[in-house]
Amino acid sequence: YSYVGKLVGRYYNSEGKPAAILSKIKTRLVKAYRLRTEAQQENFKMPGCNTRWTKEEGTVYWCENKSGAIERDWAGVPRQLLSTDGKFKRCACIRTTGPPSYGSGKNTNNGDLGYHLLKEYKGCDSTSKTCKGNNVE
Repeated sequence: YSYVGKLVGRYYNSEGKPAAILSKIKTRLVKAYRLRTEAQQENFKMPGCNTRWTKEEGTVYWCENKSGAIERDWAGVPRQLLSTDGKFKRCACIRTTGPPSYGSGKNTNNGDLGYHLLKEYKGCDSTSKTCKGNNVE
């Protein structure tokens, strides 16, 4: 290649060294990749529910062995998964048997039902694999 010049601007200075903004961007990218990995791990442990909406029924959430495009040997029950500030994040299919995926209590056999960021849908039986209506608070 023939030398054309240096790229000087927002990301590199006239000496060809990275500008401060590039370091900030790299730091943010590392954080974004970490958050994406955490979200993928959460989605594997608590896959998203199948969802449909009709005028007659409103929103219907249900869980199967392949809800959230994640195939597994359990179907689970729909629950509201909350963010740490207590706001609705998404519907998640939750295991009802076996040890919990999070925290202590590895000797229990009720899956993730005791996870503190889960909430049952109003008007939905706690063991139902389908919850009807717009029950998100």
